[in-house]
Amino acid sequence: MNIKRYFEFEADWATLSLASRQGRLGEILREGDIIPIALKNGEQHEIVATQDGHRKWHCIFRNCLSRTAEMNDSWTNEGGWAACKMRAYLNAVVFGLLPDDLQAVIVPTKVVQIVDGKRVETMDKLWLPSETQIFGKTVWAVEEPEDTQLAWYKNTQNRVKTRGSDTVWYWERSAFADSSCS
Repeated sequence: MNIKRYFEFEADWATLSLASRQGRLGEILREGDIIPIALKNGEQHEIVATQDGHRKWHCIFRNCLSRTAEMNDSWTNEGGWAACKMRAYLNAVVFGLLPDDLQAVIVPTKVVQIVDGKRVETMDKLWLPSETQIFGKTVWAVEEPEDTQLAWYKNTQNRVKTRGSDTVWYWERSAFADSSCS
């Protein structure tokens, strides 16, 4: 018989950041570790530690924030990530809600998309996962040439997001006009 045992340990964002810069984050975190955070507006959330196919660590919100946001005014992600309203919202409003100690250690990451046949790069503190990061390489996933599936999302149950007790649709970064939204 296999018995699963879960345990908690104390760490802070500065320690995790230092370990990341030293290439030792995997000595502290394990795939799927859940880190509780309190936003400055009082909302309680969980961040999941996960790796991509390049063994780069990512911290993603496990579920949706309480406030819904649109990708663009037209409820499409036309123009891709670089041009969308959601990008500005995440990197200003949502970033401002993060605890100060977490804000202090977030390093902007290069996000690459192919939009209308052209390579578009942005540097973002916060971003939405791409279709490739959620579902892996698919027939439609040509817009994110450098992305690989995040290990957390390989379990299809982890692709389900909630807001409170409700299961909800959510945006992904991929540049398709017909992407799901909430």
